[in-house]
Amino acid sequence: MRRRPSLRALLAILIVAVAVVVPVAAWVTRTETTCGIVVDIQQTSITEVTGFTIRSPDGSLTSYVIVPSRLAPDSFVPGHLREHRAIAWPVCVTAHPGDAPLVALDMRDGPLPSF
Repeated sequence: MRRRPSLRALLAILIVAVAVVVPVAAWVTRTETTCGIVVDIQQTSITEVTGFTIRSPDGSLTSYVIVPSRLAPDSFVPGHLREHRAIAWPVCVTAHPGDAPLVALDMRDGPLPSF
């Protein structure tokens, strides 16, 4: 005759599973937002932007690729980056820090510079 697992054993397994799954899920879904000035745009045509690079206020350069299917539906259109580059208006880009290359998940108008 098979012995059924005790409630204590099931509870212990559940606690261990949650202790492992929750941190992993938080790490996988973690995003970072970086703001900066657009310094380079990669495009295959006038209407199709495939990537871009921004310079953060600390001087660091960060490059992103654009995968249209991964871009937030309410994000501005990639072609709008040209306007930001022309007038040096910052953009804020959200991406998963573990992606290589970094994929832009959301793009927003950055804060206007104060004069």
